[in-house]
Amino acid sequence: MPVIATNAGFLRQPYSKEGEEMKVKIVLKSYYQKKFWEGEKERWIEMPEGTTCDEALKSQGIDHSEIPRFGFVAIDNKRVIIDHVLLDGDEMKVYPRMNGG
Repeated sequence: MPVIATNAGFLRQPYSKEGEEMKVKIVLKSYYQKKFWEGEKERWIEMPEGTTCDEALKSQGIDHSEIPRFGFVAIDNKRVIIDHVLLDGDEMKVYPRMNGG
């Protein structure tokens, strides 16, 4: 099984075999729960291996490029770019941009 270098700077091996579906958990943070999923906080989805964060979100009706205050995504509590390739069992958290001061 090949080792994959991720954007977070550490190495992981995929759990699924090439060409198979993988399961990924998506967790919406803050007001995104009400805005997109009618209060639902998290979902487990099945996607083809090699799916990016962006593709997974779009499959669930969330297009980050159309959200004016989109913040960032994190995989297993590490911030990653939107084009990060997901692996089987990943937990993706989706955060809005926050203001404060």
